[in-house]
Amino acid sequence: LRVLTALLGEVPNARLSRRLSPRAFSLGGVWQSNVVRGFGGASLSPRRFGSELTLFAQTEPDSVDAAKNILLDEIRKLRETPIPPVEV
Repeated sequence: LRVLTALLGEVPNARLSRRLSPRAFSLGGVWQSNVVRGFGGASLSPRRFGSELTLFAQTEPDSVDAAKNILLDEIRKLRETPIPPVEV
């Protein structure tokens, strides 16, 4: 869970920051631009039994659905694809 928290939002250039911030960024040499303007992150609440990993996004009212879809898309990617070594 600590690795997932860092990967999604705790470190600079984390996945949610890249996808939600209003700037262009390079990912593996490919420049991408974001349509959603906002901020996203992840936090971990470690517990002895059943820790909590929370994802969050802050955005403009007209981008709420797009931000929600980005969060769900990142969860889907984590389930379906291996984490690239460059991100780990």
